[in-house]
Amino acid sequence: MRKHILEIPIDWISETELETLLKRFVASQNPHHITTVNPEFVVLSQTNPGFKAILQQSDLSLADGTGIVLAQTFLDAKPPKNHFSQWLKFGTLGLRFLFVPQSFTYKRITGVALTHELLRLSSEGKWRVFLLGAAPGVAQAASTLWQEQYPELIIAGASSANPDDPTIIQEIKQSKPDILLVAYGAPKQEVFIAQHAKSLHIPIMVGVGGTFDYAVGTIHRGPRFIQAIGLEWLMRLLQQPKRFKRIYRSTIIFMQLMTAKK
Repeated sequence: MRKHILEIPIDWISETELETLLKRFVASQNPHHITTVNPEFVVLSQTNPGFKAILQQSDLSLADGTGIVLAQTFLDAKPPKNHFSQWLKFGTLGLRFLFVPQSFTYKRITGVALTHELLRLSSEGKWRVFLLGAAPGVAQAASTLWQEQYPELIIAGASSANPDDPTIIQEIKQSKPDILLVAYGAPKQEVFIAQHAKSLHIPIMVGVGGTFDYAVGTIHRGPRFIQAIGLEWLMRLLQQPKRFKRIYRSTIIFMQLMTAKK
């Protein structure tokens, strides 16, 4: 079921439906761009037409952030016209998610969860995976770790090359991957995929943000209960205070945009 939040598509699908789609994408051998949308993506898209177009043209758009779940629930409830009442309604939803997240109909599929689903399916189906991005050595470390977790996994390549590196495209092509995981952060990773999708012709390409860093432990996601109640952004802020502006966009600015919608 595809819906839209501030003109950005979100595909609300189950884990079973996700598995079916991923298998279908690889079997087709046609290029597919999967995006994992969080509130910051939506905010950035409002002032970046190119990024908005990429998100709108994605083959599969998953809800990565808790804010996306709250926003869709907010929109479905037909929010009141009064601005203060809208803020109150959105804030109430946030408190509800904090205490009873299981009560929400919509469920997010994070970039980390998607990555592990792809790794599991790749291990079973002998799909070839290429890891690209993150800080020097991180993709290689993640590769080693994941090959231990998934013994049958085929890592076709791992590189921390800059997206402007003219040699990286040829390196990826030569490795002939079925899956390309790009960890440049948004919107760089989405722009890179969109620019090279046709020439690379990889069945599944997805921007995975900090997933490599989470895997090797350079960034910690926090305990499972923190993940369950949607406070991973707070854990990230505590570890990386310089991300304050990004967190502000993902929370306050996102809420302002949602409550300004008529």
